[in-house]
Amino acid sequence: MSGDFYATLVLTEDDVKGTTAGYNQSNAYAGGSNGVMGGFELLANPVPAAQMVYDHVARAVSGLTSSATNSFTGTYKSGDKVTLNFTFTVGSTWKTDNMHIIPILLGDSGYLNAATATFTEAIATGFTTGTHNTVLSENSVSIYPNPAENETNLEISLPNPSEVTVTLYHISGQTLAKKRLWNFEW
Repeated sequence: MSGDFYATLVLTEDDVKGTTAGYNQSNAYAGGSNGVMGGFELLANPVPAAQMVYDHVARAVSGLTSSATNSFTGTYKSGDKVTLNFTFTVGSTWKTDNMHIIPILLGDSGYLNAATATFTEAIATGFTTGTHNTVLSENSVSIYPNPAENETNLEISLPNPSEVTVTLYHISGQTLAKKRLWNFEW
């Protein structure tokens, strides 16, 4: 597929309960004049917040319209990947165990595709958290000498001064060392 695309990202939460009147739910079925409606006919209008539990509550939305930060243009085939960064602050009352991350792909003709993942699923499949994650090109990192015996040098070329975290992994995937370099400058 080819064209101009953009992504919207939505964070939703299930099992949300409220205590204020703003969480009261209008109930057109109160009193039973519309027949049996799964028990709603037995509840008041409005249903008090203390009796309501909401699922799929949108807690945050980013990228409702196309912009420089959430759009991309090109020709793509199955398996191609595009990385976009979205930033959210998770509210102190939000229960992340009950939340989903929903990316929505849009194009010139509207909705094209969507998916959903829990926070745990997203982290397990490569989602990263933090600020200013930079994907480095092959030419921006040098390790020498190669092969190394006891010591090696690491050179990183960055477009701006940045905080850098370097993690060394064993071939089995085990983390051997991790070092944070502050105020890294070129």
